[in-house]
This record gives sequence, C-alpha cells and structure tokens, in this order.
Amino acid sequence: MGYILETFKNTQKAIFKHRIYFIILFFTQIAFIIAISAIFANYALEFSESAQKVIEPMGELTDQRSIMDQDLSGMMAAYDQMISSVMHFLLFSFIVYIIFNGINWDLSLLIVNDKEKFMRTIAQFGIFTLIFGIPALFLISIISRIVLSLNITSSLLVFISILLIIVSYFMHISFSLIHEYKIREIKHHIKRTFSMGIRKTKHLVPVYLINLTAIAGFFALVALAADKDLGLSALTIIAFVLVMNITRLYFITAVKKEL
Repeated sequence: MGYILETFKNTQKAIFKHRIYFIILFFTQIAFIIAISAIFANYALEFSESAQKVIEPMGELTDQRSIMDQDLSGMMAAYDQMISSVMHFLLFSFIVYIIFNGINWDLSLLIVNDKEKFMRTIAQFGIFTLIFGIPALFLISIISRIVLSLNITSSLLVFISILLIIVSYFMHISFSLIHEYKIREIKHHIKRTFSMGIRKTKHLVPVYLINLTAIAGFFALVALAADKDLGLSALTIIAFVLVMNITRLYFITAVKKEL
C-alpha cells in the first residue's frame, strides 16, 4: 500500500509541476476521441448503406433458377464497396490512433520524465503497437477456433479479455520505456519490457489493475449517462478523459521507479 500511495503522490507532483502540459494532454485526448468518433460515424454510414444493398438482393434469391437469372453486378459492387469501407475505416483509425496516442504518450513521458522526443515517440509507439497487436490478433484467432471447436462459446469473451489484459500490460510497459531506448534498440527494448513486466509484477501489476478498474468504472459512468442530461454526459466524458490521463501518468511513474 505504501508503494501505491507513494507512486500516486509522485504522479501528483509531476502533474502539478507540468500542469500546462497536463492541460494540453487533456485537449489532445479529447481531440483523439472526436477524431475517432468522426471516422466511425462516417464509415458506419457507408458500411450500413453498402450492407443494405447486399442484403436486399439476397432476399430475392429463392432458388437456383432465380440465382442464375438475377443480375448480381449491383450486389457485388455493393459488397466491394462494403469491404473497401471496412479497410479504409481500419486504416484511418490506425493512423489517427498512432498519431494522437503517440502525442499523448510523448506528453505523458515529458510530464513524468522531463524528456521530450516527439517524432521518435510517435514512431516507436506505432512500431510497438504493431509488435504487440499483430501477435495478439493471431492468438485471438487461434483461441476463437479452439473455443468454438470445443463448443464452449460462452467462455470465448473471457479468454479474449484475459489475453487483451495481459498484452495491454506489456504494451504499457513498452510505451513507458520509449524514452529510454532509440528505435534501433528495439531488441533491447522488448527484452527490458518482458523482464520488467515479469520481475516487477509485485509493484506494477497492482498499479495496472487499479488503472483498469478506474478506467472501467468511469467508462461505465459515461455509458450510463449517455442517454441522460447533456450536461451530465459532458461531465462524465471530461472525468473519463482525466482518469485516462492520470492513470497513464500513474503507470509511467511506477515504471520509472523500477528502472
């Protein structure tokens, strides 16, 4: 408990010392939410329209003869448009995620470590997102197939959630160490990430779980307030953003203490 409180006090000191950067961090986080929401809204509409154009003709295909007689060119064009919308959505979401969260992590590392390495942080953030993200997607695919083959689909979400929590834990450590390594030192960076993540679980895991609980709790508040008063919704979103930023700084501070 002493370690947790001491780390939180150090986080508070860092925020107070760099309060201007903390305010900037708040607005960059808001900007990310707005940007990703705009992309989702735009491509969700495109996807919905294309999906409707695919589904409607399929409802008319009642037998093999109707399939042969039906002009499927419009349906295939809509299907291609639907796939294109999904790919564009994923691409633009990834770009926005890397840029804005790269900035957010750079500002967070600056607040805690008094170091600023803007372009290198964004580049390394993108690299390590891919390093951890691609294997995670591969493992999710394998787990899904195994769970479905064993007919225990009710446990699928549990297995995937556990995997994502573990992957996210090591990702947060790697992001927290970005300012300690250059891009060409990726091998050493990864080695230090897993070494610290395994050897320092006594201190880092409790901090990480506290952060997860806080973020999940405030996310639930945002969801509950979504259909309520507009002012209340705005306040819960502001609180959620503050919690996201503070928990990030809290974890970076914990990692810094373990260096």
